[in-house]
Amino acid sequence: MRPNPILRKFVKFFGAGLGALILIYIVFFLFTHNPLRNPAQEKFKPIGDGLKKIGAQQICDNGDSGKGIDNTVPWYQVYYSAPQSTATENQVKFFAANAGYTLIPDVHTKHQVAGLNGYKNTTFLKSKNNQLTVSIVPPGDSDNLYCSNVKNYGQAKTAQKNEVLLDFRITLPG
Repeated sequence: MRPNPILRKFVKFFGAGLGALILIYIVFFLFTHNPLRNPAQEKFKPIGDGLKKIGAQQICDNGDSGKGIDNTVPWYQVYYSAPQSTATENQVKFFAANAGYTLIPDVHTKHQVAGLNGYKNTTFLKSKNNQLTVSIVPPGDSDNLYCSNVKNYGQAKTAQKNEVLLDFRITLPG
């Protein structure tokens, strides 16, 4: 018995159509759920660009796109070293405001770390929606760096003379 030529054409057409639909779905999924694209890091970019203008240099960073099975919230944390200046806090607030974040003192965190070594004079700021937090670490104070470089993960860094450390963390809704 010979196969029906009409049935053969239908199977070829159906197979090609199904393959095309699967390919379109995969491309669409990767475009909208790209695990390599971190929206929190993208949201921070204008702040980072502003920091570079005042001479700040990135030390290291860490983050997650929030697309994994173990992490459904996009977040990005980055550390900078900047020249010490009385204007640093205002500059940080200005750059954050340009990115859509109004920073206010984070009294809760200040009370949590009160008395701990390393945070004696650190300024803690947060946005009203708690999506952005900032620590401004003056000379002599220190901060633990939670960077993607596993070798140095959690390493303490002390701000040197004429330097401040800036610790930014953005967490976006999942």
